[in-house]
Amino acid sequence: MKINEIIAEDVPSAFINSEIKKDKQWKKMGSGVTASVWRHMEDPTTVVKVVGGGMMNSRPSYRSGAIAFVHFCVDHGHESPHFPIIHGINVDDDDVVQIRLETLLPIVNYDIATGCANIASDVKEYGVKDYRCVDSMNSLDRLLHHENTQMRGHNSAASIAEACDILVKNAPHYAKAYKLEVLRLDLHFGNWMMRGDNTIVAADPWYAI
Repeated sequence: MKINEIIAEDVPSAFINSEIKKDKQWKKMGSGVTASVWRHMEDPTTVVKVVGGGMMNSRPSYRSGAIAFVHFCVDHGHESPHFPIIHGINVDDDDVVQIRLETLLPIVNYDIATGCANIASDVKEYGVKDYRCVDSMNSLDRLLHHENTQMRGHNSAASIAEACDILVKNAPHYAKAYKLEVLRLDLHFGNWMMRGDNTIVAADPWYAI
């Protein structure tokens, strides 16, 4: 499902969001620095992420980085349950990209979201096998197993770390493919979400420069 084209060169992100909002079939689900997320009233199972419709005006790297992540998910999405399911992409506009993906929910347990963020940071800085990363994984496993029984059946700290490792190792390839200076892992607690079955998902893992 595609949002009507309303984008012109260098148009402010506030204008993009206000134009989409005029169509009452679309409900705004959230907005970050680089993107806004919209759900069509007739399709609660998917959302459309508009990159270039966030809190700041778009940069070319935002668009390229978003396309790079979709490309990554096509190539590597089967390697981890913690990558989002992509249903489609529209790149007709030169400044904005629209991505249709599965609907994801916030992780309401702040400690678990922070635990995932700590693992991501340690994988990026030290690697999966470093003792600091192992400590972070042990901490998250304790949270999953002792404080949140609903989430433990679909997640483990080791699988979260493996997903982060796949993202780190493949980022240089997609940065080069899309002529980006760098794709940096940016999995702070707010960029981790979950499916309805409680599987944790790295919803927005890269920051593109």
